[in-house]
Amino acid sequence: MPPAIITDFLPDGTVGAPYSELLTADGSMPITWNVENGSLPAGLTLIGDTISGTPTAAGTFLFTVKAENSEGSDTEELSITITTSGDVTQRKEPRYISRTLTDGAPNGMEIMVSGERIRTDTRLHVARIASNAEGYGAYSEAIGEASEEGRLLLSCNIWLTGGFRGRVTVSFHVGEAYNGGVITILHYNRNRLETYTAVVEDGWASIVVDALSPFAVIHTGIVMPNKIVLDPPKTGGAQAAGGALLTLAACAAAVAFGRRRKGV
Repeated sequence: MPPAIITDFLPDGTVGAPYSELLTADGSMPITWNVENGSLPAGLTLIGDTISGTPTAAGTFLFTVKAENSEGSDTEELSITITTSGDVTQRKEPRYISRTLTDGAPNGMEIMVSGERIRTDTRLHVARIASNAEGYGAYSEAIGEASEEGRLLLSCNIWLTGGFRGRVTVSFHVGEAYNGGVITILHYNRNRLETYTAVVEDGWASIVVDALSPFAVIHTGIVMPNKIVLDPPKTGGAQAAGGALLTLAACAAAVAFGRRRKGV
């Protein structure tokens, strides 16, 4: 997976005071970091994924960092303001508040991300991942297998521009036809495949995570109240699952008929 830089804000520093800040990004490891444009404050250097040192001059310094791995690269414009010890002017840090963000996946499925500490300037983005996509390790194998079996409802990358702190709830609107059923959600988290199961309520399947990255929503084919799902219904609003539901009443009738033929 190519890098996706998470860091979008760096705190102020003070002349003569040690400074150290970590740069973070999602993506396949190893990731290398470089300053592509502009310059760091005098006295600071970027070594590995950390900007550190002791600033020697005041001012606001603009620069662009680049994260790169074997599958691609990403850039982010950043700035650091260095003040003197007697300067009370401080750069305002971003505000984190309780928020709920929604967006639609390419196949029409609505996606919602909610949390208690999401930046006020954050936006939610969703991009499709093809079922034959490579470079995601076990995730690629899992979505490929689910697609061949006709159980893959969605495979996508979800990210927030601006970021969040703590944990967030990610919800997928799979449709009311799945109410009471179990949906499998795969999460490719920091190059590790995590598997969740979620019971669908009011058409939504939700999980709680501490990072955003590729997700896949997979229909399990488990028995649901008063029906068995043979084929996954189409997602997106009021689309019905035509020809996909077999009622338990029909199953019971079939069993009873078979018993009568056997003289049970």
